[in-house]
Amino acid sequence: MQEGKTPGAESSSQLKARLSKALFELNLKLASCKSGALVQVWMPEVTADGSMVLSAQGLPFAIAGVGDLLALFRCVSCRYRFSTDVTRPALMGAIGRVYSSCEPEMSHNVQKYDKQVYLRVSEAQRCRVHSTLVMPVFDSGDGGLGARPIAVFELVQADKDVPFPAVIAELRKCLTDVSMFTSEPDHITTSVGLRNWPMHIDTNALLRELGGEVRPSTSQSNSAGRLMLENDIPDDDGPTGPAGAAAAAAEAAAAGMLGGMGGFVSLGANPAAAAVAAAAAARPASS
Repeated sequence: MQEGKTPGAESSSQLKARLSKALFELNLKLASCKSGALVQVWMPEVTADGSMVLSAQGLPFAIAGVGDLLALFRCVSCRYRFSTDVTRPALMGAIGRVYSSCEPEMSHNVQKYDKQVYLRVSEAQRCRVHSTLVMPVFDSGDGGLGARPIAVFELVQADKDVPFPAVIAELRKCLTDVSMFTSEPDHITTSVGLRNWPMHIDTNALLRELGGEVRPSTSQSNSAGRLMLENDIPDDDGPTGPAGAAAAAAEAAAAGMLGGMGGFVSLGANPAAAAVAAAAAARPASS
């Protein structure tokens, strides 16, 4: 499956170069985080059947600090293709929802959610991932917030106390330096949580914008897809101890997850993570 590009936009390689620079700068600012950080981007590509999906394969990423399991989570992520079709919510995940709604999502503990809300929850449990921040990325030359995102930014950390406002502020600065931007402060939700389906967006409005067929509503309200707040969900972490970490590494190796990471790894990553990345880069990418 080949990568596509947004119609009328600059070449894919030029976009990747700009995104790489922004991620590198943000990665330097995250180097001091306690348990490491993975930053990566997702971009749309067109499949053989003409549908549009979001993929991280071959795109810029960086791992700061302690990143053994984050490198494994990167490998897992490269095997996912998230749908952008709002009529197929089970295949969208947080990445697809953010791209289609242009609204960010964030969580201090993705392990609280079921797979319908966070598709990679099993992998998050095995790789000890807790916090995530997912933001739409726009090109400054595309006419502002009315345009579709050119990419989706994702931050993944093991820590549960990530200061999202500070990270968002740094991300905005890094994107501005490469003539890109993300959601305006007034458009960023102040509540921490991921969205459940039916999504907290007007599906028919999105279909009209994308030129699709508007479907009759089966309910009296579009408010069923509310933000699932962190405090409303009990803790239910998976195997996050040393044994769980070892099991995750063994399972990832057995399943061949060390292939197809693509992109780059920051030199700030620790030696173990760098070794994992090097092994991944040496193997053919999988689709």
